[in-house]
Amino acid sequence: MTTTPENAKTWRDLTDQLTTEQIAELDESERNPHTLFRLPGGVRPQTAEELRDSLLRKARRAAGNNLARILYGDMPEPVGAVTIYGWEGKGICGSSTARDERSKSTG
Repeated sequence: MTTTPENAKTWRDLTDQLTTEQIAELDESERNPHTLFRLPGGVRPQTAEELRDSLLRKARRAAGNNLARILYGDMPEPVGAVTIYGWEGKGICGSSTARDERSKSTG
């Protein structure tokens, strides 16, 4: 059975669907979780289970973004678009802070 983002058990199950940069970021997060992952409020580091879940969610999101970029990456920009978001930014998941945002002039 092929591993998909939906049936992956760990983030490493998805390495064939991730970029080298994404794998390196996840690997670093796994090795050094106390500086990269905190629960909301920053009260305590994540438990091992919470860390595994966080890494898997990030890998799933990144794999989905990678697939979307492959499927739709060559689509032309919509006429009249004011803001264009890339399928994947410099960050691992294409989050709003890592998106490739280009403002376009409408006139």
